[in-house]
Amino acid sequence: MIKKRLTVQGFAMPDHLHEAGQLIAKLSPYVSAGKIQYRAHVLKGLTSAIDGLPLFFSGKNEGKLMVEL
Repeated sequence: MIKKRLTVQGFAMPDHLHEAGQLIAKLSPYVSAGKIQYRAHVLKGLTSAIDGLPLFFSGKNEGKLMVEL
């Protein structure tokens, strides 16, 4: 990085929350048309959250890891 004089800059999502409505409006038609797909790994019930913790840390979940209450 130093040799090539690269700059690395991150961002935090809360910095852009004011733009969330525009993003949803822009991407929703693509999701509805099936052009953008997402995966969700849903665990049912609070007790299954404990079983899902190792999935979270190992990366073995398939898509966004969520617990349905």
